[in-house]
Amino acid sequence: EGWCAIFNGLRDNKENKIAKWDLNNQKLDAEVAKAIGEYVAVSSVLTELNIGDNPLGEDGVRFLTASLESNTALKKLDLHNQYGNEEFKIGPSGAKFVAKMLAANSALTSLNLEWNHIGVEGAKAISDALRVNSVLMSLNIASNALCGIKYGRGTYDATGIKAIAEALHV
Repeated sequence: EGWCAIFNGLRDNKENKIAKWDLNNQKLDAEVAKAIGEYVAVSSVLTELNIGDNPLGEDGVRFLTASLESNTALKKLDLHNQYGNEEFKIGPSGAKFVAKMLAANSALTSLNLEWNHIGVEGAKAISDALRVNSVLMSLNIASNALCGIKYGRGTYDATGIKAIAEALHV
């Protein structure tokens, strides 16, 4: 309720000059992510947003990334999941929303997706976006089970890693 009021107020305040928000580990959920997304969609001054370590859920990631598809101000987005918390991960579904945003966004230069368990399917989605996105300069996808192995378990599958490498022409 409090965070939503803040971001709804910022959305409606055309004099807002906030360029950076660090909302790391604030227990923000999908409802707050929707309010942040509505604010980000109209903001022409916000250049950095750290919303990592929050239980946004699939809906929260969808709301936020949809607002960024046409945003031309935000340069740095941090969606990391520092502790690998299962509740906070975006997973393969969230990675697909991020990929859709990356394919359309022409401003974002830095993206942190560390520890989000995007897996092979998420890596493939991100790689497709990288093929069309020409502005992203920094991408952190560490500790994401890109080869299907998570915590020493799973079946090795290099297709996600290979897709990323091919998209980057490595």
